[in-house]
Amino acid sequence: MTPPNTDDDRRDRFISRDGEFTVRRAPGKPPLPSQRRKSPSTAKVLGTLRRGRKLTQTELADRMGVDQGAISRLERREDHKISTVLDYLDALDVADVDLSVTFNNGETIALPLARATTREAK
Repeated sequence: MTPPNTDDDRRDRFISRDGEFTVRRAPGKPPLPSQRRKSPSTAKVLGTLRRGRKLTQTELADRMGVDQGAISRLERREDHKISTVLDYLDALDVADVDLSVTFNNGETIALPLARATTREAK
């Protein structure tokens, strides 16, 4: 019989609930570098979020004012500008986005993300 998981033996893992993504790890323990690499790529997450909202690439492209090919490239690309990701999330009607960094000593700092406009204001 396997003993129940404790906080100390949890590994980083990606969890999807209704299109929301979080990384869970043992409290007070920063993830190991090998665990960080196991997180899904931003490109994979973007596509999953879009599909979770039941939108095609063409529908999202129309909302962003770009062509479908631009969305396809964005969802395959591994390096993104924060402003582009914010525009993509805005087109998905995401209400709020948080970005934080966690140092190896466990200290976490939230970084403000300036969103100049929303889709309604455009």
